[in-house]
Amino acid sequence: MKDYYVENENSELGEYGIEFFAVNPSAAGIVTAPHVHSSLEFIYVKSGVFEITVDNGQTLTAYPDSLLIFRANTIHTIVHTGNERSLYYVLKISPTVVFNTFFGKEQTRYAMPFLQKRRDDSVCIGGAELSSEIVLLWEKMIEEHAHRDETFFYSQRINASRLLLLLVKSSLSSVSPYASDTWISERSVAQIYDTVDFINDNFASDITPLECAERLHVSYGYFAKLFKSVMGKTFKEYLCGVRMSRAHTMLLYGERSVTDVASACGYSNLSYFVAEYKKVFGTTPRLTKQNSQRVK
Repeated sequence: MKDYYVENENSELGEYGIEFFAVNPSAAGIVTAPHVHSSLEFIYVKSGVFEITVDNGQTLTAYPDSLLIFRANTIHTIVHTGNERSLYYVLKISPTVVFNTFFGKEQTRYAMPFLQKRRDDSVCIGGAELSSEIVLLWEKMIEEHAHRDETFFYSQRINASRLLLLLVKSSLSSVSPYASDTWISERSVAQIYDTVDFINDNFASDITPLECAERLHVSYGYFAKLFKSVMGKTFKEYLCGVRMSRAHTMLLYGERSVTDVASACGYSNLSYFVAEYKKVFGTTPRLTKQNSQRVK
């Protein structure tokens, strides 16, 4: 059984390319279990403190007025750390909207920072780093959500594009444009996203980049180059990241032994698993398991 779930595309996201809603956790605990989706996701925290775990081993803490960015195909978990009632708003944007905002070869360098996986797949931007324009835009989206009418989705789609543009124009390194010679077609991104879905579903198996290249009917060399261009890391690095994230989740929220977790994540050699885990998280699987009661 998978220790995360693939979130189904909401009908609004499918029809309009955006989805906007509020989340009001009232007690400490898991708000969203480990999950993944192909849309770009923004979370604007109004109140409360949240701890986020991401599939590459990242852990983030979001405070009020923070903006979280989850790039497409990033497996993440959100935990509310306090007992007070809190509030955050979620904006999901489909890759199509991103490409429609920055279309054409010259504009791809603006689109890819939101779609391409990086070493830091997710970003938490503190309120002090956000421009007044970005904050006012979020307040506008929140106001429109509170008084939604028949133009709501069209207006929010425009707001979503405006948010992308403002972030690109900001000095935030996490969304800075790529080199001007960067060009990857939307079809190529879709091919790699399909491969990422395959990896996420079969990470415990002995899958190889050659096998994935054959699924797309392309050469191994082309696939390896394209995968790294889109995902910001090699096939091996991404697969290891997914396996480590699954292991971390199992140890934190499950009851399996370290040996069982290693096997469930595709590692037949326990010593190698422990070494890889420590390299990513800076601690051992056993210590993670011992500390798991803190988030249960």
